[in-house]
Amino acid sequence: MSSAAVRRAGLLMMMLSRSTNRMRVWGGGGSQHGAISSIHCIGRMNNAGASVSGTVWKGPPDSPVITLFTKEDCSLCDKVKDTLAALKDEYPHTLAAVDITDEEHQNWYNKYKFDIPVLHIEGKYFAKHRLTEEEAMKGLEEANTGAFLERQGEPDSSGVDFRD
Repeated sequence: MSSAAVRRAGLLMMMLSRSTNRMRVWGGGGSQHGAISSIHCIGRMNNAGASVSGTVWKGPPDSPVITLFTKEDCSLCDKVKDTLAALKDEYPHTLAAVDITDEEHQNWYNKYKFDIPVLHIEGKYFAKHRLTEEEAMKGLEEANTGAFLERQGEPDSSGVDFRD
């Protein structure tokens, strides 16, 4: 559809530019000329923001490692961290954060860009989006006994591309 047809139809069209990490928005209606504006893409690679990668807390040497795939200013990620923090004394574990917007984590960005927070226990997929205390306790108990199995439903957005 041409941009003129988009304007005539009064539709909104968005396109992500990989080279500038910006989203271009074309909108119009009736006889408007379709103003163009640029906004930062919510999931852009971390060119300027602070990385949140690193150890959040360290448990005893033999405790399970939970990896939180996250990014700066992720409120759902903060809720998952709060849930895990409430359990760290009763269910000791290490929490490591991987900022998917860091350039060196491009593979995780491609896979999880629409689904953070994503959690792994000992390198195996565990959960996405939300985590209850009960789910966390169960996963940590399984990890402590060596019975943790990768969960079903691991997201993978690596095949999703907004380019033409």
